[in-house]
Amino acid sequence: MPEVGGRKTCTGRENMQVLSGSGIAIQLTGDERERTANDWYPTDPQTVEACYRSTPLDIRADQPFMVLDPGAGTGVWGRVLRKLYPIERYPLLKIVGVEMDSGFTQDSAYDLWINENFITGSRVATLIAVISDTWPGFDAVVGNPPYELDTEFLAQAFRLVNRNTGRVDFLYRLGFLAAEERVFDFYGRGYAASRALVCNTRPCFLPESEQLTKGKRATYPGDFTYYIWQFEGGMPDQAKTFDHLVFKTCKICGAVYFPTARGDRFCPEHTTTPVVAGPVDFGRYIQKGYEAFLSGQIRKAEKRAGELSAAGNLSAAADQFALSAKAKAELDTLDWAA
Repeated sequence: MPEVGGRKTCTGRENMQVLSGSGIAIQLTGDERERTANDWYPTDPQTVEACYRSTPLDIRADQPFMVLDPGAGTGVWGRVLRKLYPIERYPLLKIVGVEMDSGFTQDSAYDLWINENFITGSRVATLIAVISDTWPGFDAVVGNPPYELDTEFLAQAFRLVNRNTGRVDFLYRLGFLAAEERVFDFYGRGYAASRALVCNTRPCFLPESEQLTKGKRATYPGDFTYYIWQFEGGMPDQAKTFDHLVFKTCKICGAVYFPTARGDRFCPEHTTTPVVAGPVDFGRYIQKGYEAFLSGQIRKAEKRAGELSAAGNLSAAADQFALSAKAKAELDTLDWAA
């Protein structure tokens, strides 16, 4: 495991190296290890507890409260929530976990465990379909979504949360604020986070049994933020304490300007066709994102298979071809209308 100034760091990958004393992560081209299956990097309980306690959920002993944990993994977010709100005092708190990996079984902290894909699963689709005045949705959606599907998980959470009083609380990289895709598709259309709390103590994303080494807690060489979307009257509360400085340089004249929509590449003087931003279609947004994700998985697996074949590692190459075939099969059988 790499070290920063003598302190062990939790990278989650062997192909990342931290420069001693600088905290800068660089990509190596030598021995590489693929990302963990399904982007599984469990959050350490200390970080989860700090997130919950920083801005407590409105959980009361005498009122029902339903929490959804998508990509639940080993159940860290549910276990810590039960620790803070024990069932003996909060019997009406119900926790639902969704996890696509059947190797992770239901933890006792959860009242319901759904083993399926959070993006394409039929039972998740059913939950979205039954949201109504009778059941307005989950009171809170919490967790640390997989990195490669972070935006799609957020869009799906927006479809499942109670749009009048619910909250979406996700732990993301600090850079999640900056991506142009989200600045214009989400933040600029009224879906900016209500709060963003930057973690000054970096999280660890190792299994709990590996998080302490020689009595010291491993940390990840990157900054993370606890984002909170507090819904009121159908939209997140926008009384936020931060905003975005979005500017570009005109491709024609080089002037600095402030774009008004995603895809705006020219200053007002050289814009011939204004870019108009319409309402967010979360279903279509998720569909496009997930299809692009699968296509990327296919490309990476096939590239890796070719490299392994050239190196004579035919067994590992066959595994990569199998991953590619699995992703192609899923892409071919997606039925979003269902």
